[in-house]
Amino acid sequence: MRSNRAFLLPALLIVLGVLCFVLQPVVFAEPDSVCAKPGQPTSGFQDDDKQDCAITQASYKQIADHDSQPKYLNIVGILLVLAGIVLAVVALVRRRRGPGATPGAP
Repeated sequence: MRSNRAFLLPALLIVLGVLCFVLQPVVFAEPDSVCAKPGQPTSGFQDDDKQDCAITQASYKQIADHDSQPKYLNIVGILLVLAGIVLAVVALVRRRRGPGATPGAP
């Protein structure tokens, strides 16, 4: 039972890291595009989801700003997964060496 408890924290960190990747598009969703009215200036791009309507310049600027921002949940997710992997390796090494083993002892 003791050895299984050593892998609980690494498993939890890995699960939380993967959850951060999954929640990124949900929490920080891309803003909706706004179709330009006839005669209004457009950005030159079209929205395929809205029957190829031209997107306004302000709407395109919001979408571009969203796309250029760092994805914080992805960064946190990577760090959590890496920390979980490191802790799992440490737990494996400790289990193989035994509880009282010291590194570098003859």
